[in-house]
Amino acid sequence: MNRSISIMIWLLLAFFANAQSLPAEGTLNAEEISRMDSYANLNGNSGVEKYQITETSIRVKFITSSDIYVYTYQKPGKIHVDEMKRLAKSGRGLATYINQKVRKNYEHKE
Repeated sequence: MNRSISIMIWLLLAFFANAQSLPAEGTLNAEEISRMDSYANLNGNSGVEKYQITETSIRVKFITSSDIYVYTYQKPGKIHVDEMKRLAKSGRGLATYINQKVRKNYEHKE
């Protein structure tokens, strides 16, 4: 085996031996979830409990799930996410919009 390959293998082994498990980028822990905005639920019957708006996404926590659903400008798209942000801020219609327009078309769950 030539010397450069041996060095490369040694470096890779050293990297993996010292690597630490990191949380997935963008995931929220319990403390961060508690700091999410509470959904106003002005109609009184929404399934949405909390939300968090970022520049290009919205995270939504439903009452019936411990998962956080992440909707982004990539999936389901900017038009849907911007409307979801507007509805979240208004406290009315977010769960209905999700059920009727985006359903399971979310980027990922956390």
